[in-house]
Amino acid sequence: MATGEDNAFLTNIPLKEEAKFVVINNMNSKGVPGPNGLSRCFVQHYWDVVGDIVYKSVLQFFKSGWILPNLNSNMVVLIPKTSETSSIDHYRPMVLLVLNSILTIFS
Repeated sequence: MATGEDNAFLTNIPLKEEAKFVVINNMNSKGVPGPNGLSRCFVQHYWDVVGDIVYKSVLQFFKSGWILPNLNSNMVVLIPKTSETSSIDHYRPMVLLVLNSILTIFS
């Protein structure tokens, strides 16, 4: 059971630098980009461009309890294993993750 002190800590609005640290450090550095096309390298390199948008999403959650729809969604795609694909076993399933590391900030 969470104490009042625990609850106060968990519901504190994180600072922008905390959000940056959590987002970048929780993204898979060797993974493929998700359907949104963002990789860890991209987010890290262009944080000055995307950071405000990410942080505004975090603030919105902490202030209203509302989270962007599909923020933690996945997309399953089938990648052909060969050029001749005539049955389902000729495909390799791959899951593309949306920028779900943002959710780590929320928890």
